[in-house]
Amino acid sequence: MVKYCRGDALVFLNIYIGCLAFGLFYALIAIFLGDHGGVDSHDIGHEGAEGVSPLKPIVIATFITLFGGFGTIGHFMSNAAAILVFLFALAMGLIGASAIFYTVVVPMYKCQSNSVVSSESIKNALADVITPIPSDGLGEVTYVVGTSRYTSPAKSLNQEEIQKGCAVVIIDIKDSIAEVIKKPDAKL
Repeated sequence: MVKYCRGDALVFLNIYIGCLAFGLFYALIAIFLGDHGGVDSHDIGHEGAEGVSPLKPIVIATFITLFGGFGTIGHFMSNAAAILVFLFALAMGLIGASAIFYTVVVPMYKCQSNSVVSSESIKNALADVITPIPSDGLGEVTYVVGTSRYTSPAKSLNQEEIQKGCAVVIIDIKDSIAEVIKKPDAKL
């Protein structure tokens, strides 16, 4: 059932179809090239829930696609005035975008922010040497902060060789390298 369009209804229909086409195109590009505008992307504008901006590309694309899709469907399936179809499409786009934001973006942001460790929480932490640290080079240590285990390149603060399996204390972090000293009288 195709109905004849005049004036503002035709303008709205063109907007709906354009938004729907853009959203579907964006989805195809995201599927084949990877989503480079997901949770890790830069924020635009103000922060929403939990300090995360709702203006993420995935949220915006969801809104545009749903707005276009519901507008197109409403245009052809309803005898309502163009402004009512527009308001319905706008509401559906906002509801869908909000659902994506609160069920996908915010939980992913929480996961990412929980895995970040501050350098202050690492200072004076005990660590185990997993790759020997030469006196003038880098080795590797593993340490636990909270319930997560991390590894880091490490160098000896005293410029002494530290063997694999030795317990060390992380004194500082500089340029993502842990500066360590041997824990007194400690061998694992």
